[in-house]
Amino acid sequence: GISRIERLFEDSDQRYLFLPCPHCGHMQRLIWGGKDFDHGIKWEPGKPATAHYICESPKHCRIEERHKMSMLKKREWRKQKPENEIPGFHVSEPYPAKSFARS
Repeated sequence: GISRIERLFEDSDQRYLFLPCPHCGHMQRLIWGGKDFDHGIKWEPGKPATAHYICESPKHCRIEERHKMSMLKKREWRKQKPENEIPGFHVSEPYPAKSFARS
């Protein structure tokens, strides 16, 4: 609540980027995840080349780096508070920079 940017985002329509799973089509926000999450970015300890993403759908599909570009083509910015008139976009580290460009 201290950040000016956070305060402005709270007053916006709070748009988040959603991407489809290339296997089941489930639309989701990408998250880092971690050992307390059954979805998100995963890898074998000490082996960063094994990094992949586990879909948050009940199917928990495994998403590889090679799927990223096809997912980005179907991206959607979804408003979480459509009643607010000010557009606001939440940018997260798991997304490549080109995902924010307009199509």
